[in-house]
Amino acid sequence: MAELNPFTLSNLPEDERAVYAEALVSGQSAGLAYLLERASSYQDLVELELEDNPAAVVYLRDGRAALSQAQTLLGTSDPDPEDAERDFEALDLSSLMHGVTDRISRIELTDASLTMQCENAAVWGNILLLQQAMFQLPCVSIESNKHPTLSVNLNHVSAVPAQRGTDLGEDDREFLTVTCGPQVPEEEFIPLLEYISAHGKFEASRRLLFVFGALRLHSGDLFCSRTRGPETCRAYLPFSRGEGTMSGGESVNEADLGGTETILLVDDEAIIWDVVIDMLQSLGYTVVLAATGKECVDIYADNPGEIDLVLLDMIMPEMNGYDAYFALHKIDPDAKVLLSSGYVAEEDAQDVLAAGAAGFLKKPYRLIDLARKIRQVLS
Repeated sequence: MAELNPFTLSNLPEDERAVYAEALVSGQSAGLAYLLERASSYQDLVELELEDNPAAVVYLRDGRAALSQAQTLLGTSDPDPEDAERDFEALDLSSLMHGVTDRISRIELTDASLTMQCENAAVWGNILLLQQAMFQLPCVSIESNKHPTLSVNLNHVSAVPAQRGTDLGEDDREFLTVTCGPQVPEEEFIPLLEYISAHGKFEASRRLLFVFGALRLHSGDLFCSRTRGPETCRAYLPFSRGEGTMSGGESVNEADLGGTETILLVDDEAIIWDVVIDMLQSLGYTVVLAATGKECVDIYADNPGEIDLVLLDMIMPEMNGYDAYFALHKIDPDAKVLLSSGYVAEEDAQDVLAAGAAGFLKKPYRLIDLARKIRQVLS
């Protein structure tokens, strides 16, 4: 089995780090807020014990002031979930989790299996953030134990266990759960912050805090086993009844956006492949995958007249999108190429667009925007 890479922002796609950093900060902020709340409670107790000690008055006052300042500062750093929701859309969590477990097995982190216990797995979320969080969630379990297999269970629940410490509230929302790790009884699951309280320590990896923060930005929460901790963890995400739409409440006729053409998807980030491929295939397209610009050019050259559109990322190893486009143009001056990047701005790609590229999509993009742009180019 392959070794699990440490979770650092530098190990994540460069053009998407800002999105992931926001989730990490959200998780860290929640943990710090919890620790400050505990420290404030201890300060209250110390003040009661030492209220008759004149020598302690100054130190107690300074301690209280420092706590208050820390809490004020923390309140300015916690990301606002409403800001994240600007890039939200309706997503099929089942397709996403199929891709995640397939990838975990494919890169040989462990043998992963997926059990589905619900037919409708629609959630409202940011595609890049949720995709990365759902990949890192099983990795939290892998990071915490050395079990040779990993079980991932997707379920639909009508209520969340009423536990102290959860961010989920007490409303009537329904939730989808993703559970990773060895099976434990239902009563074992408690919110992550409650687990920290019960054990009196905060041994949280960056990976764990990232997943926790990403779920918070999606109005969800992270639970874990009371006895096993993050070795067995469960994500809660609000269930969305926006099934059949691909962007907010906007009604979409997928037949108008579909096609039977062949699209060459060129991107070096494996975490992007599964969801984009599933989306394109669901619209009727045949998808061919290339992980580098050089591989893209070789595939196009070996299949004359077979590729209808190239969806080309601009930042890649071996041969970047800029050089790949002009290599494609040399092979076929009429090649239809749609550029995409989160690192390169559209104005920086003007020379490629002026040379004949069909358009530019800024990452992270909504799937509905991708589908419409493809149809616009191909039509």
